[in-house]
Amino acid sequence: MLSKSMKKRATALVLAAAVAAGSALPVNAAPSISEIIPENPVVQDESLAEGQELIVQNADTSAYADQTVAEVVENFNDDNTTTTIKEVIEALGVDTTTNQTTESGKVVNATLYEAITAFVDIAIRESDGSVHYNSNGSITATVTIEAAKDREASNLLIIQIDPNNGKTYFVTIDELNSETGEVTATFPTLGAIALAEKVPIVVKNTSPELYDDEVTAEVITEFQEESQDITLYDVLKSLTDKTDAYDTDFIELTEELERILNEQIEVAENVVIDVADYTSAMGFADMAIKYGKDEAGNDTYSYNMDGSLIVDAYRDIEYIDWARIVTYGYEDYDTEAAENDPSLLTELEPFVLEDCFVMQINSVTGEINFIYEPVVYFTTLSALMEEETEVETEAETEALTEAVAEAATEEETEVETEALEDTSLLHWTVEDEDKVTELEIPVLAIQGEFEDMGPFAIFMPEEGTNSYHKSSR
Repeated sequence: MLSKSMKKRATALVLAAAVAAGSALPVNAAPSISEIIPENPVVQDESLAEGQELIVQNADTSAYADQTVAEVVENFNDDNTTTTIKEVIEALGVDTTTNQTTESGKVVNATLYEAITAFVDIAIRESDGSVHYNSNGSITATVTIEAAKDREASNLLIIQIDPNNGKTYFVTIDELNSETGEVTATFPTLGAIALAEKVPIVVKNTSPELYDDEVTAEVITEFQEESQDITLYDVLKSLTDKTDAYDTDFIELTEELERILNEQIEVAENVVIDVADYTSAMGFADMAIKYGKDEAGNDTYSYNMDGSLIVDAYRDIEYIDWARIVTYGYEDYDTEAAENDPSLLTELEPFVLEDCFVMQINSVTGEINFIYEPVVYFTTLSALMEEETEVETEAETEALTEAVAEAATEEETEVETEALEDTSLLHWTVEDEDKVTELEIPVLAIQGEFEDMGPFAIFMPEEGTNSYHKSSR
């Protein structure tokens, strides 16, 4: 019989299944209440009755009806403990293997947020001085949070817990004054709240020595020096061969895997490709969570992730076959001119790499995930550092929407645009930490929904194969 881990790997290879595993990064205990919210909130609606006042206070866990909530909040606020958002919401019964939904209907991966405040209570104080957590519905209020200063609302999320029943809410920011730290939000209930921010995620050169999965580490080490033209067959074959070495039971599947390697594999629902037709247009790179430095001052990374995230992942053109990518999308493009003046690449509109895919290997479990037909475009880091205006943001959204839904009707395009805007909490701009060219030299941006952290590469059909340009351009 196959071991459980080998069955999972076999399933991943045969069916191209992807399951992200692990926990989010640890964060230090948050600062004291006096540093977070120095004044009580201002209610922006008419949700309170006469004589009631909305207040902010230190978390009074002795007043919580739900003992689990009390324990979770006490443990999180303890200066001597280190607790993650993932651990908090898991303890309260939230399924972290999938993404969550905010009260405003946006999709969010709460496990990829780290708390930047302790939990404090939002409560109602009656005219007689009594304090409670019972409300008659949502309350829109402005709360001053010191930790919100100099931050962006699109990167922030409020975690709220009802102390009466343990229900967890994910609350988006309606308005943020980054100078004063005033945060306006609509709270679905009363109780404990904490402010969280997106964790930093980077693209970098591969670090096989940091992978939990031994097979993935060996395979990526084998291809670590190759910058392009890695054959899909060689990668899959290496994965199966090295898995055999770790678990002899896995040999039972060798015949089936050989058939797949020599024929076809499914890379998306109802999309089957010929393995032999595909090679990479870049070397493998890592996507990883970056969470500070160790005692020696070295950068530290995590590859553990639940759920998924949508990224614009940047990679320096030094590491990719940009000419192959560009001419695949624009067959008559003057690559010689772009070679002499790389800034010309940024004038190209975003385009879909039809029949191509991003292959990613989960460095924790060894499972494989394919992102079929990603959108790509070129930009510069200097452009990214410029302050984005609302017009620029709308223009980029429209451009990406047109690239993804070129044949859509006007009504469908509006729906797509709204969908992209609704994914802001799930979206990360992931810069190349190992960029080696000048700031003004373009980077390739790969847009897609990633379900794993770990090594990834773009694979494209070789010219002259059955898969090359089989779809109409």
